[in-house]
Amino acid sequence: MTLFRRGVRLDLQRARALQDLDEECMSCGGILLLRLEHLQSFELSGLDSLASR
Repeated sequence: MTLFRRGVRLDLQRARALQDLDEECMSCGGILLLRLEHLQSFELSGLDSLASR
């Protein structure tokens, strides 16, 4: 299960690490489990990043 909270600041290295995990999961036919609040935190973190530019 992937845990994410808005306090985590995503830099390029961390974003690529998450992307690599996602791609590995898909290539193996795996299932990525996310809690709704963690998905929402991830999405809001992206919006916060865009708004601060």
